[in-house]
Amino acid sequence: MRQVWQVLRKEGLELFRDRRVVVNVFVLPVFMMMMFGYLFSTIEEKLGKQPDLNIHVVGDMSNPVVQRMIASDRKPKVTASDDLAGSIKKIKDGNVRLVVEVPADYAAQVAVGKAVLKGHYDKGAPLGNIAFETLRRASFDVNGQLVEDLVVASGKDKALAHPVQVESIDANPQTGIGASPLAGLLPYLVVLFCFTAGMSGAADLVAGEKERGTLETLLVSPVARRHVAAGKFLALFLTCLAGSLVALFAVLAVGAMGLPATKSIFPHGVSLSFMAVVVLFLVVVPLAAMFAGLMLAVSTHARTMREANTLLGLMNLAVIAPAVMSQVVGIAGMDKAAWVRSTPVLNSAIALKGGLANNVDWAVVGTSLLTSTVLAVIAIVVCVKLFGREQVLARV
Repeated sequence: MRQVWQVLRKEGLELFRDRRVVVNVFVLPVFMMMMFGYLFSTIEEKLGKQPDLNIHVVGDMSNPVVQRMIASDRKPKVTASDDLAGSIKKIKDGNVRLVVEVPADYAAQVAVGKAVLKGHYDKGAPLGNIAFETLRRASFDVNGQLVEDLVVASGKDKALAHPVQVESIDANPQTGIGASPLAGLLPYLVVLFCFTAGMSGAADLVAGEKERGTLETLLVSPVARRHVAAGKFLALFLTCLAGSLVALFAVLAVGAMGLPATKSIFPHGVSLSFMAVVVLFLVVVPLAAMFAGLMLAVSTHARTMREANTLLGLMNLAVIAPAVMSQVVGIAGMDKAAWVRSTPVLNSAIALKGGLANNVDWAVVGTSLLTSTVLAVIAIVVCVKLFGREQVLARV
């Protein structure tokens, strides 16, 4: 064990002498979390304000639906227009969000229950969709008022016009960091920084020593090769783990500062529940071990740093893909699928997301722990075997 500690101490000092490692472990996570915090806060602030909706109306401006739009909470800028084609062209130019075409015989159409208001908008523009939703909501309110008037005219209680009401109840209220808009993105960032922290120094750990000719000296020293492999693995493992934890602590620090720019994205503080801490430990530790083992195996296999960096770049893509997928599987309703639970990295990100939301799926946590641990053990065994061969000084 003393020999492993000596190798670990040597590799740790060399890793953290590298500015790239220091930046990727300590600087980049803090900078990125502060940037995301400011970005999410800006978005929250913008969403809290009424969007700029420029609407043209071709036809009668006194139409009840048009008047209901003007009086809506979104306060759109509604302008009369007698040029339908010209107004539609302005939609394409981005100057107008919606053109409402009011039929000349609107009252007659209402009398027979077939009134149609045409809304022209760009379905690919978010503000265009918001403007059309404003029109649809206004028409819904007018329809409700017409039904209510008919019910009253028939001598009945107007409440019968709206017999069904819907009440919103949050069945799983979030507290602490789980209530923050960053909670959904944080698992992805923790996984990403866990990998990138180790990637910054992995190529130099073995492939770099091959190029410098220092690996021979290390292997002929009175230290068993398995201890050399174990020491290098532990150094890389701690680097990966530090990257993920710094990313998490950066979020906690940003929230704890209570800055005016970030208060809106931490409505209930930044505390982590005990369950979140347990899940974080059970998921991140084996995940960091898996990344460290795989990256060390790649660095040991490569003959030069250039080759190692190329292979690590490809591995980075393999890590990013499932991490990104973790943001959408829930929307698609696939988060309970067996293939999702058994996919490395993807199951870890989903488990972290559930832990931060105090909605832990222990099956996913257990599968994440199992897959990451198994892959980490396999990678470590491969590294030990590679170090035991003389070809490690050249190419495997």
